[in-house]
Amino acid sequence: MKLLTAALNRIPEFQQLLSALEGGRSPMALSGAAAIHRVHAAAAIGLTTQRPVVVICAGESEGEKLARDLGAFAAGTAVPVLGPRDFTFHNAAALSRQWEHRRLALMQGLAQGKLPLLVATVEGLLQRTIPPQTLEHCCRELKTGGAYNLNELAEGLAAAGYVRCEQVEGVGQFALRGGILDVFSPRMEQAVRCDFFDDEIDAMGEFDLTTQRRIRNIDAALLLPARELIGARTACAFDFLPKDTLLVLCESGRVAERVKGALFQTKEDTEALLERGESVDLTALLLSQREWEAALSDFPLCVMESLPTSRYILPPKVLLSVSARQLSSYGGSLDTAAGDMEHYLTT
Repeated sequence: MKLLTAALNRIPEFQQLLSALEGGRSPMALSGAAAIHRVHAAAAIGLTTQRPVVVICAGESEGEKLARDLGAFAAGTAVPVLGPRDFTFHNAAALSRQWEHRRLALMQGLAQGKLPLLVATVEGLLQRTIPPQTLEHCCRELKTGGAYNLNELAEGLAAAGYVRCEQVEGVGQFALRGGILDVFSPRMEQAVRCDFFDDEIDAMGEFDLTTQRRIRNIDAALLLPARELIGARTACAFDFLPKDTLLVLCESGRVAERVKGALFQTKEDTEALLERGESVDLTALLLSQREWEAALSDFPLCVMESLPTSRYILPPKVLLSVSARQLSSYGGSLDTAAGDMEHYLTT
């Protein structure tokens, strides 16, 4: 990655971009950069400035590819994608949980400053969620030797969105059998079993869901909420980002169309539910157009385009342009070779 960053540092436009960023001249706009060049620049900015970087794209398929390439430029680091949670409506109840658990884990990582690089889709950022303070309040750490009231613990898990069952088989579930508590929290790699002696955790360890056998002893476990919509939905993913986070917006025209489409579709879905007699306003689950633009303006923003454009979500204060080309592959790609100089910028 140092070699690739050094190559970018020799380009005057990249230096101008860094100067504008550190000088507070935002938004910035860079044209002439293809997708691979955008992630190259984003990774290099993060490494050079030590700022968190969030790459914003229109859709999930694009986001997954950007995350793979961004991770390759970041020396093989796994870069997560913040996408939307899926909703299945039955009697106006939202039943989707898998993507919700993933979002909760990512936002908790953001709040703790553990995600220096992130790819986020439009819908992933538009959807409202619980405030960071609520997420922190709902988190609970269990420790070996700690004293906890089992009944109160079970009630707290249920209130935080966990489903009580006979046997834990997935994330967001817990089981209580006598003095044994099994729980699988978002962001855990394995489910955790707590053996209680009266109100004290006598032993704790991870266990395999298939065999239900303990595989490793642990001393502590952090339990996140298992439901994103707890209480008032007054926040969004932007609220979990450190204030010095650089937002890299890929292809502002497509992003703007995706925002417009998401808001329109949500309005249409709300009207369809109302016609069925369901009193639900789905538009309350998303930021408005004005709130979206205000959220972008709260952070340093760099808009990267493949072609010059005069249409920007926010008027740029700095306009830069590069002439970039992509070399043909000769036996690999950034997905498998992070240090392969197959792609570079020329001016």
